[in-house]
Amino acid sequence: MKRSVTGTAAALVSMTVLTSVMIPLRAGLSIATTALVLVIPVVIGVVIGGFAAGVLSVIAGFLVYDFFFVPPYLTLWVGRSQNWAALGVYVSVMLPVARVVAGLNAAGEGTPPGQGLAGALRPVRPAAGGQATG
Repeated sequence: MKRSVTGTAAALVSMTVLTSVMIPLRAGLSIATTALVLVIPVVIGVVIGGFAAGVLSVIAGFLVYDFFFVPPYLTLWVGRSQNWAALGVYVSVMLPVARVVAGLNAAGEGTPPGQGLAGALRPVRPAAGGQATG
């Protein structure tokens, strides 16, 4: 439970920072760009807090995305149907991403250093003698 709270808090803090950076730039950013930036807090929340924190982060991301970046701004009203599509895609992509990241993170727990999630994401390099190393 504490891990989920910590992950959710980390996601909310990072979402607040990114949102405060993007709001002054909002006129020059597309709706898709802001959605992509709001992926970062969800992944942070999942890595730290697991899938439950990821789900809460997706919900918070949906609300932040709608409130600050989908016209009309500063409301939860969605003016055009294409904006509903953007919000729907955000949620339908981020929930599976949260599940995959949580699964990778859980699979990496209890493994030797460098062989968990970070090890899985590190590229394989050929070593001297032609054998690949991780």
